[in-house]
Amino acid sequence: SSTRIIIDAKHALNADVTVGGQFEVEHQSNASNNVYIGQTGDATSVNAFAERKLELYFDSKTLGRLWLGQGDTASNGTSEVDLSGTSVVSYSETGSAGGNLRWRNADGSELDGLRIYDVTDNFDGLSRDDRIRYDTPNLAGFMLSASASTAEKYDVALRYDNDFGFMKLAGAISYADMGTLAESKGYDSIFNGSISALFDFGLSLTFAGGTTDFSSFSDLTDVLDDVVNDITDDNAESNRDEPISYWGKLGYQFSALPVGKTAVSIEYGAGDEYMTYGASLVQKIDKASTELFLHYQGFQLDRDTGVDPEDIFIVMGGARVKF
Repeated sequence: SSTRIIIDAKHALNADVTVGGQFEVEHQSNASNNVYIGQTGDATSVNAFAERKLELYFDSKTLGRLWLGQGDTASNGTSEVDLSGTSVVSYSETGSAGGNLRWRNADGSELDGLRIYDVTDNFDGLSRDDRIRYDTPNLAGFMLSASASTAEKYDVALRYDNDFGFMKLAGAISYADMGTLAESKGYDSIFNGSISALFDFGLSLTFAGGTTDFSSFSDLTDVLDDVVNDITDDNAESNRDEPISYWGKLGYQFSALPVGKTAVSIEYGAGDEYMTYGASLVQKIDKASTELFLHYQGFQLDRDTGVDPEDIFIVMGGARVKF
């Protein structure tokens, strides 16, 4: 997590409608997703506050909520539903710690400047943007959201959150269209989701996955594909593979110390040529609104080009105070 300043204001107009606003900015110094081996200074490119949320909303118990301004799109966070208790240091965006580290060959030389971030993605929708968004009221644990944002992007998402007594269950699924950014991004749309279950005895199971659509990557791609098929006399499809990622976590929470719950987890994730695995420990200190954390992550990359990149390993420890 970045260092953040948040102002959350709201006022009830009547028994049904509340109007509110959110102001949230962040400051980062040598952020865990930016640091790299061999750096000579602060790896964070801009040493200043950056916007996260600058928005207002109208919330009706009967009609739902309407958001206006810079904030979460409908699909943001749909790959990151996590009830494990260790998400402060480990979640589906596996590049959030160490993502800027470069892959290296056995002799120590960099592999064309390739970073962990270049080979992994949790496909978590459209992030935050200037948008208009609508959320339906909660109905039996379900909530439907839709938003339209800059560059003609739009997305829809369905969320679920319920407590059955013996188990808490939460999940989300979304579809996002890249609008006019499709050509520069190289894909038209994103489809993703996640689900997490926490049982009353402390065990948790979490899964996330996503993919993108290259069906309209470019007219040139289709032409080249036809030429290659003609040369090889191969009827098999040879379009660029659509990337897919999946990630899972097994967690357990228990009361080992009187200061707060202890949570541990192990995880595994993979993509087309990429694999990651990790283990996490989080100790809550309730009276201080603090989480102490320790995390280990390993990254592996396989290439068909005869190059065998060295594995990358990270260990990270720290604390987060959140109030």
